[in-house]
Amino acid sequence: MKKILFMMFLILSGCATGREGSGVLHHGRDSSLARAVKLYDEGKEHEAEKWLREVVSKEGVAGVTDEALFRLSLIQLKAGIVREDMEQSLKRLETLQRDYPSSPWTRLSVPLVAVIKEAQRQNREIRALAREIPSLKGHNLSLIKENKELRKTIEQLKHLDMELEKKPRRR
Repeated sequence: MKKILFMMFLILSGCATGREGSGVLHHGRDSSLARAVKLYDEGKEHEAEKWLREVVSKEGVAGVTDEALFRLSLIQLKAGIVREDMEQSLKRLETLQRDYPSSPWTRLSVPLVAVIKEAQRQNREIRALAREIPSLKGHNLSLIKENKELRKTIEQLKHLDMELEKKPRRR
């Protein structure tokens, strides 16, 4: 009887499931994520980034990889804003949205993706406008020169008109 109960216990415990990624194989990744979060909270962003990269480089686990993708995107976004290179963060957030659509981290990423895309659009526009500046400066200089010439011509015409008024008119 004990053997049967023991066998039933083994069979039933093998069928029981917890949340995805809660098995022994994923414990290492949970602890890597926890370590990364702890390092980030301590202000050690560079070290936290290394741990997060390790988590996202392995096979995806809901509840672990999705959070790591989000957190890694935020760390990279901070550096990317300075360099105007937010593409890596955007790709990670899009991966999060594609691979983990029901994750709470995905819902948080939606407005962030919109902000990143708008910032990228504005950066492209700024670069395009910056390329126009030299041309506009050249055009401005030519207009200034033309304006000076027109003022000079107007002054000459005024002077000529005054001289003509001084001369007696013939009738």
